[in-house]
Amino acid sequence: MIFAVVDHHSSVPCISYLEKPVKVKDETVFAFVSNPVRSTEVFRFAAPCEKSGCNNWSGSTCRVAQGLVQILPTAASELPDCKLRPTCRWYEQEGGPACLRCPLVITDDAGFEAALNRDYFAGN
Repeated sequence: MIFAVVDHHSSVPCISYLEKPVKVKDETVFAFVSNPVRSTEVFRFAAPCEKSGCNNWSGSTCRVAQGLVQILPTAASELPDCKLRPTCRWYEQEGGPACLRCPLVITDDAGFEAALNRDYFAGN
């Protein structure tokens, strides 16, 4: 699902939530195949939690959700208007603190991934 659009106009890139998440179609994927812009630079995607099928699964929790709550500052003072919250693994696991940081999570952001690896995963 596409549930947000990446906003690169602020000093720190963040996401703007869509009023209604959109299913990813083949046309969406094909539009980015030979495009120098990656789809993750434009959209924020969500998918069902794979649990043990994911390298970030600890056996009982999502390490990305734990890490983002510990290393990212809050991006909002109240929960964003996100339509995925009822099925969101991060919200289920970490509650509101994950939602307050979610707008700062940009998929495939090398800086965020490096910070998770350096500041969180290295110690856990």
